[in-house]
Amino acid sequence: MPPRCPNRRTLLRPRLFRPSVRAMGTAPAYDLVVVQGTGLSGFSGTERHTCELLSYLAPRRRVALIEIGGTVLAERLSGTGIEVRAWLDGATRDLVARQRADLAAALRSLPGSRILVVVSWYEAIGVDLLRIVRTAYPTVMQIQHTLLPKRARWSWRIHFDKRPRTGIWWYKDWLGRYRKQRLVDLTLAVSEAARRSAVEDGLVPASRTVTCSNWVDTAMWRRDTGSGAALRRELGIASGVHLFGYVGRLHPHKGVELAVQALAELLRISPGAPVALCLVGDGPSRASLEALVDELGVRRFVHFTGAVREPLAAYSAIDTLLFTSHHDQYWSGEAFGLALVEAMSCECRVIAAGFHGVSEVVGDPCCGRLLRSRDARSWAQAMLDEVGLSPETRRELGTQARAFVVGNYDSRGRLAQLEAVLFQTHDRHGHSNLILGAPHTSGHWAEGRPSHHYGSAQGAEEDGAEA
Repeated sequence: MPPRCPNRRTLLRPRLFRPSVRAMGTAPAYDLVVVQGTGLSGFSGTERHTCELLSYLAPRRRVALIEIGGTVLAERLSGTGIEVRAWLDGATRDLVARQRADLAAALRSLPGSRILVVVSWYEAIGVDLLRIVRTAYPTVMQIQHTLLPKRARWSWRIHFDKRPRTGIWWYKDWLGRYRKQRLVDLTLAVSEAARRSAVEDGLVPASRTVTCSNWVDTAMWRRDTGSGAALRRELGIASGVHLFGYVGRLHPHKGVELAVQALAELLRISPGAPVALCLVGDGPSRASLEALVDELGVRRFVHFTGAVREPLAAYSAIDTLLFTSHHDQYWSGEAFGLALVEAMSCECRVIAAGFHGVSEVVGDPCCGRLLRSRDARSWAQAMLDEVGLSPETRRELGTQARAFVVGNYDSRGRLAQLEAVLFQTHDRHGHSNLILGAPHTSGHWAEGRPSHHYGSAQGAEEDGAEA
């Protein structure tokens, strides 16, 4: 007999894999297992946060890490006593049969009660990986460090040309997103923008989402005038020059060419202005940026440092950080903007493209300016305004910016809140035994914020008092 054709209900509600008897044991070996792919991104803000989370939990709980595609996390966590399994020839999507078997074996060797999948890029995590994870652990969580690709508008017409995500492609895209969210019990988002993206574009029910903001260790990210002055001397930048800076990957999505164009426009408007630009980082856009610098004739004002392991000296040397990330049809934008918080913790003012999660981070006028325009003249004028501030005013605003970060993003409070969320009890409908705190009342949060944001105004005041 021919196989029975699945009905519509079967197609739209894929079978959920139940945890195995082993995974449902009464005494699991590990309290939390973390899975993260590092083959493409290397060591960036997402990887740093994973290291900090595991180091924070390790003294009190048994934690383990499966690193897929690289060894950057294993190298950073060596000597800490944390169990790390590096799967060099693995993948996070489109797994072949051998890779599926290898991943299942790795998970069997780390029995536990819950697992956290770190999502640094939405499309890098495939349904096949989530299915295998689902079979091994009773509770599956994911933390979204990115905004999801926008869903296309639905169309009655079925397109057979090269226009993707409309007509029949729309259904394929919708089904892929739906299947992913069905395999996860709880989605944690690093910003309210990321949480809204998961609900609107990831089809995740709002009841199964929680906003747990990113954090920085404000004790570590503190302005060091000595290392900052040393970097200025190394680059040949005098102490009286106002140094603008960019810190991060030199990638087309980051829009770093806008910083170079704005500097050239500033020098055209105000020739002889004591300004310079420092680009800290490396990436595929460096060659094109070098060519743009030569084309605009600002070579002696722009300095490339290349990749650095820790950018504390750069933040200590910079007066104003330029955060130029943008969004287009291929890139949804920044979910948070960790460099902004690190810079503000080091008493830097910022000028940022005010889209998505960035507008949440730069939420107080003392921190800097948000620009919705990508016009070089607008950015040049904002940069001129920063140059016009007196040193005393700049120091005072920098102190206020650091106090803002300590009160809202200090790692001491944020990691404790994240631990409480991770170790609550979930069922398949996303209900839990944890009562989330009241919405944050700081001015940087937009009105109408849903109560699923974990954190309270009282906690923020305590963090500020400790500072």
